[in-house]
Amino acid sequence: MRRITIFILFLLVAVTWGTTWLAMKIALETIPPVFATGMRFLFSAPLLIIIAWVKKIPILFPVGQRLFQLAISMFYFAIPFSLMIY
Repeated sequence: MRRITIFILFLLVAVTWGTTWLAMKIALETIPPVFATGMRFLFSAPLLIIIAWVKKIPILFPVGQRLFQLAISMFYFAIPFSLMIY
């Protein structure tokens, strides 16, 4: 990969993460933390579903693992992101 491409990708990641903290600070003053977390996932989920659909990647888990995956997603994503906004 060319050096300029690496620099641009690094800059994009830095800007994305930096604006996330700014958005959380603004959200804390205006809306409840759990609602802010829900909106964050609500906006990102369609994008990820479209990417999976374009790349033909299955996104459903096997039937026997769905409850386990739901628990993992709650404890690994939803609860920590809600607490991070506090």
